[in-house]
Parts: sequence; structure tokens; C-alpha cells
Amino acid sequence: MTLLGILIYLAAALVIIVCVSMEIDIIRGWLKERRQKRMVREVIENLREKNREEKE
Repeated sequence: MTLLGILIYLAAALVIIVCVSMEIDIIRGWLKERRQKRMVREVIENLREKNREEKE
């Protein structure tokens, strides 16, 4: 394997590592967003229950 072949191999490995880390960041952001939406829904549901109890 020549020096050029080794450099091409290392460059390809670096591109794969960068792509995988970007995908991991995207998935983390998506999971965080889902968690936040679920928490907001729970807060809204709790407020509705309290409101219902106060009306009774």
C-alpha cells in the first residue's frame, strides 16, 4: 500500500467518523425534543386536572 493509499484510507475513515458523530447528535436532539414535548403535555394535563378539580 502506498502512502497515497494510506492517506485515502485515513480520509475515508475520518469522513465516516464525522458522519456517525453528526448522526448521533441529530438523534440526541430528536430524543431531547421528544422528552420536552412529553413533559409539556404532562404539565398541561396536570393543569387541566387541577382546573377540573377546582370547578367541582
